[in-house]
Amino acid sequence: NFVTDARKPLCKPQIVLMDGNDNVLLYAASWWDRSRYEQVMGGKQNVVVWEKILTSKLEIARRIEKFHFGYNDELEDLFGRRGPFWGREYCFKIGKVPMARFYEVFSPVLDKQLGEMTVPTDLGGEP
Repeated sequence: NFVTDARKPLCKPQIVLMDGNDNVLLYAASWWDRSRYEQVMGGKQNVVVWEKILTSKLEIARRIEKFHFGYNDELEDLFGRRGPFWGREYCFKIGKVPMARFYEVFSPVLDKQLGEMTVPTDLGGEP
């Protein structure tokens, strides 16, 4: 479990990525133990988390834990579009110690650039 001690202070950076036409393409949030965030980010507030992680030279493992597909009124307001939306959750670990949990949701606008997404009918499980 990522949050093992509710008394630890958490920080939650959030970003919205937009294209040149002001379309929101992605919403992302991450949850960090504040001390780990300060260690990795080095006290820099205006640095993209991914950029800092890539240049940190830490040996980090990522494990995707959940995929999401569905509708949400708040996301429709944010993206200015009707769903469905695709999303994913994953955890970064340094060794076996959780570093941060990430949540990303992708805009339906990306369907135009990447091709329409469909829900697979067979996810490889038992019938």
